[in-house]
Amino acid sequence: METIPNFLQKQDFLQENLFRDADEQSAEQAVGQPAVAASYDPGELGRIVRTIRQAVDPERVVLFGSLAGAMPFSEMAAYDLLVVTPMHPTMEWLDLHGYLKFKYPTRSRAISFINLHLYSAAEAAGKMKWFYRMALSEGKVLYSRETVVRNPCNYEKFYFAALDRYELFSGQAGGFLAAAGRSLAAGDFRQTAFLTACAAEMLLHALYGVYYAADTDLHTLTTLLLRMRTISPELYLLLDPEQTSNSRMLSRLDVYRRDALFLFRCGPCRAEIGGYVERTQKMKELIERLCKARLALYNERR
Repeated sequence: METIPNFLQKQDFLQENLFRDADEQSAEQAVGQPAVAASYDPGELGRIVRTIRQAVDPERVVLFGSLAGAMPFSEMAAYDLLVVTPMHPTMEWLDLHGYLKFKYPTRSRAISFINLHLYSAAEAAGKMKWFYRMALSEGKVLYSRETVVRNPCNYEKFYFAALDRYELFSGQAGGFLAAAGRSLAAGDFRQTAFLTACAAEMLLHALYGVYYAADTDLHTLTTLLLRMRTISPELYLLLDPEQTSNSRMLSRLDVYRRDALFLFRCGPCRAEIGGYVERTQKMKELIERLCKARLALYNERR
């Protein structure tokens, strides 16, 4: 197994650079474009799978989503890959994502985005069971140590698991955002920043919960968006995760949420946090629209 450079294992490096690849497909170009055609270069995908096998020695690698001719998970052209390891993965998905970019840069690929899901066999059979069963039943198994037994996806259970998470997290997001508006009106910008960050996190958890019928243990806003960046170009551009100088909303809210708990004088100016509250409201409207459309799709397949 190859040694992974130490700098790739530092999350600060990955957070800073995974969003800044000039050769990546522009999300801006993808807005308003038709659904991705279910085609890809098997040789390119084979090289990606071999790189994954070198890094984590998986039990199984599955292509799901549009490129597999299955339930879509990305509006942008992307390799939606589920990687299952026998035991707990030897690295986090973010590190594996960085390793793939190091070994096989986006400029050398026809399809730039890789939507990577990395779980142990226990996680796949446990908290991710509905998503795993759906991916396995509809996707293409690219590598497996053992014969794969395919069972039809139970969309009724998938639907209700997704609906429960949507109602929980979107409701919490609405409460946090309403409280942020009251704090802003009262001039408490420190509390406004904290509440806005909490609202943004709950919205991203709602989106994850609907698309994957599961919870995630991720809490950093920039990492959460990276996890789901191919779902919607419109959302990606709205939140603008360090891709241009126009906005640093997510990273700033991450800092404010952390500092607001420990530093009394922490707080943005009114103009800055007022803009974040407004953008988070737009984020709420967009995510609710995405989630409702997705739930309707599951409901049709029940």
